[in-house]
Amino acid sequence: MFTANTVAAHRNPVYAGYFADPFVWKHENYYYAIGTGELEATGHSIGKIFSTLRSSDLLHWQFASNALIRPDATLGSNFWAPEVAYEDGRFYLYYSVGFEDKNHQLRVATSETPIGPYEDCGKTLVNPQICPFAIDPHPFQDEDGRWYLFYARDFLDSNNGYRAGTALIVCPMRSMTDLAGPGKVVLRARHDWQRFQENRLMYGQYWDWHTLEGPCVRKHQGRYYCFYSGG
Repeated sequence: MFTANTVAAHRNPVYAGYFADPFVWKHENYYYAIGTGELEATGHSIGKIFSTLRSSDLLHWQFASNALIRPDATLGSNFWAPEVAYEDGRFYLYYSVGFEDKNHQLRVATSETPIGPYEDCGKTLVNPQICPFAIDPHPFQDEDGRWYLFYARDFLDSNNGYRAGTALIVCPMRSMTDLAGPGKVVLRARHDWQRFQENRLMYGQYWDWHTLEGPCVRKHQGRYYCFYSGG
């Protein structure tokens, strides 16, 4: 049980290592966290991918494992933004892999334990020939038990006030390893504050590039709330 004194007594950082894009979930009596490590972020990963931490109180975290058995090296060397879902006794690790900021695709791996090892399922969730850049997968289960995958992908058109850049998509899931259809737009950039970089070279052209990424969805009192990073 948390008290005001307990919370006030904790010290930052709760984990001293490089741990970007942290995702936390609870299973049975423990909390788990998984994130992008420095090697994954810089494209120098060897061995297993993504550090996993474990805690009994959300304040004191210890390294538990490296979670993901590295998939085919031709997929890329940069691994970003892992998240984990639990369904029917199995854990599903969603992540993106590619080369720096290009050719990222969404993948899923499975494990029988929260800390892994997770083994890649051998296929992409979104066809890279149709969508050559997809990142930040976020699995969300609604109250009726249905699963949806939110993620970020690139758009190059600038019609109806939209800006070219990375934006948010949602797609219903046919299973924990398959999406049902191309998905629908959740939110696209329309404002100057969402500009990531001017004259950015992407897809062989220079763009005034805008970015929305890192979706996270929660439902409260009958409404859905999508948190994200912009700009």
